[in-house]
Amino acid sequence: MLRADLIRAAAIGALAVLLVLRGFDLLTIVVAVAVVSALSAVFRPASNAILPSLFAGGDLADANGLLLSGQTLGGFAGSAVGGLLVVTIGAVGGFSLNAFTYAISATMIFFLVVPRSNARVASPTPGPKPSYLDDLWEGFQFVRSRPALLWTILASCVANFFLAFYLLYLVVFVPDGVHAGAAIFGLSVGLSAIGFGAGSLVVGRFGFVRKAGWTYILGWTGAGVVLLLLALFPSVPLLLVATPAFGVLGGIANTTYLTCVQRIVPGPMLGRFFAIDEVASFAVIPLGQIVGGILVVMAGIDATFVIAGVGTTLSTALLVLSREARELSDSPLSTPAAAGAG
Repeated sequence: MLRADLIRAAAIGALAVLLVLRGFDLLTIVVAVAVVSALSAVFRPASNAILPSLFAGGDLADANGLLLSGQTLGGFAGSAVGGLLVVTIGAVGGFSLNAFTYAISATMIFFLVVPRSNARVASPTPGPKPSYLDDLWEGFQFVRSRPALLWTILASCVANFFLAFYLLYLVVFVPDGVHAGAAIFGLSVGLSAIGFGAGSLVVGRFGFVRKAGWTYILGWTGAGVVLLLLALFPSVPLLLVATPAFGVLGGIANTTYLTCVQRIVPGPMLGRFFAIDEVASFAVIPLGQIVGGILVVMAGIDATFVIAGVGTTLSTALLVLSREARELSDSPLSTPAAAGAG
């Protein structure tokens, strides 16, 4: 996490300097964005994996709720502040402050202390260190031997493909679908972020993790239904109800799943699991954005949102066909041998 933040700070800082020295250069911007995105994909699994070492079991759901709600609300507020900075002090000044925020984060992580008594990472065994490919293969084998996790990851992959239609092209749906302007678009995005934060924070209060499988299935299936209703009956009032409802259901489902995984996956395997989950769940989003754009042009925004709602609903609702996925909870997972025999 520390290295990821330092490299991101350096990349954004270098971008600001190069923009001053050379002016606008698309290739430089693309390279900087690629570096920041790649290191963000390193940071997220690491932060998810370290959290169980910092919080006892009873506090873990609340910690995840604070983490996810903070990320969502911070991202929303950051986008607004970033736009304001670009307008007031310019892009270079905005990038410079962005680099500074990564440096602040790195400083805070530097002083982070993981209590040795709570650490879930096993002591290194004598002998040569396993290679990257060995670690990766072990992670894939672990996921493959646990059907509950495997099927949930695959369902998330398909759902995220369809959700990309909604998340990126809401900016088209608002003016063309509900015939509203920028103020309504900004309000709907803000309500969605607030809803996600609120949903994330209630998981620890209501013990959703004990029924993590059903919570995840019902949460994202419900979010898909909300999206479908919005596509079929587009209006400003429904938009302002649907977007926070979508956020609440997504926040509950994601926080429950994250907490459940942290409790049942062995500590030494957490980093590898979250890395695989990150790739499998989010690698399809760019493809979804491309396909969604083609659908918007060829079929229209309303039809695209209908497809997004149906696809999201079915991809998670079909998890009910897997007994392991339905019964996913914070109880210990079966051993690989037992799971394979079943």
